[in-house]
Amino acid sequence: MGEVYRAHDAKLGREVALKILPEPFASDPQRLARFELEARALASLNHPHIAHIYGVEESGTTRALVLELVEGENLAERIARGSIGIDEALAIAQQIADALDAAHEKGVIHRDLKPANIKLRPDGVVKILDFGLAKVFTHEGTIADESSTRTATVTRAGTILGTAAYMSPEQARGLRVDKRTDIWSFGCVLYEMLTGRRAFAGDTFVFSTRPEHQPSYSPDGQKVVFVSDSTGASEIWICDKDGANLVQLTSTAWPETAAPRWSPDGSQIVFHSRPDGPGDIFTVPSGGGAPKRITDDPADDWGASWSPDGQWIYFASNRTGRFEIWRTPASGGLAVQVTTTGGIGPTLSADGRYAYYAKGTELWRIAVNGGDDSRVLESLSDWSRFALTEEGIYFIPARRPPVRTSSDYTIDFFRMSNGRIRTVAQTDKLPFLGLTVSPDGRSLLYSQIDQSGTDLMLVENIR
Repeated sequence: MGEVYRAHDAKLGREVALKILPEPFASDPQRLARFELEARALASLNHPHIAHIYGVEESGTTRALVLELVEGENLAERIARGSIGIDEALAIAQQIADALDAAHEKGVIHRDLKPANIKLRPDGVVKILDFGLAKVFTHEGTIADESSTRTATVTRAGTILGTAAYMSPEQARGLRVDKRTDIWSFGCVLYEMLTGRRAFAGDTFVFSTRPEHQPSYSPDGQKVVFVSDSTGASEIWICDKDGANLVQLTSTAWPETAAPRWSPDGSQIVFHSRPDGPGDIFTVPSGGGAPKRITDDPADDWGASWSPDGQWIYFASNRTGRFEIWRTPASGGLAVQVTTTGGIGPTLSADGRYAYYAKGTELWRIAVNGGDDSRVLESLSDWSRFALTEEGIYFIPARRPPVRTSSDYTIDFFRMSNGRIRTVAQTDKLPFLGLTVSPDGRSLLYSQIDQSGTDLMLVENIR
């Protein structure tokens, strides 16, 4: 929620921590409200095991919290050196518990308790840091950060904030939480201190129960961008590759925002949206900022991706009356038609020579500099469910009846060199939108539907 610097307070002659709201976020009402909420939450707390706030500073559009600078390593760094003995772990845990109890008495829930947010001073004193995701409740049980005077709530039910490995089930599902979510996180931290490993860390990671979908790995493999409907509208979100440090990138509230893809240098995200009718292509800085419209045509433009050199954006458009693959300069400009026999959802090969795209339930490709297109795969379940590598293509094939087994959904790999297909994963859950492979080729990320349902609606007085 902010960048933290070590600073010197010249007036009082002391070292402090300066937490600054990044300038691109300073105009975002939700981020600004959350920054102010952290200041109010800390100001309400006065406890020896909670880092203090000294003040709030403003300079132009820059906002900063002046905080107590806590020397020493954090608990994550301590655990990295090995598990902690029972006596030392209990001494640390007692101080954490005292701090949480004091915060809960004041109606403050931390919601992001983890080893990295717990500092161990050289003298043995423990301090809890970073109340940037705190939730404040009044004595009546209402949420203090959801004032009716604001145009938008800071956090609504359904919004996923926190670090996934330490989230309670309710928090991970985007439900309303109370102090018990901190108690869950505390248990995870205690377990990690004693064992030296996370309580919940596996080869398969679930972000939440997938209004999340259409994930895409960053070029360095350290971040994931995806679409979430958790705020009530489809928006673009970014998190670490393990699901930690969730950040909402867009707050457009447009009817549809979808298909985010990273630029080759990781600085931009391309996506399509429908702010006022047919779809158009937009980009947004991955570090935050206002979306930029790339296409502005009465036709429906969607499903975009970048050329490897970052100079072009490829997308599908029905400008000719049928969806074809087009490309436009990444900075915006005149679009050029690439295919003439149909196609959606383009992805470029690593050398930039070919565009791969869906046509019906098949995968095709075409040389971007001209030529005939050719079929690559006969069975593709959706235009978003394939991921291209230099060696081949990971894809989710179309599921054809009859259903043979409970694990009839598969992720397959097509090897370019010999044309062979092998199954790399099976699932009995319905895959949803999106499939992405990490740059090192070791991990696949996709969305699936874990549960769904319908409501019965009564319409009265129809006569």
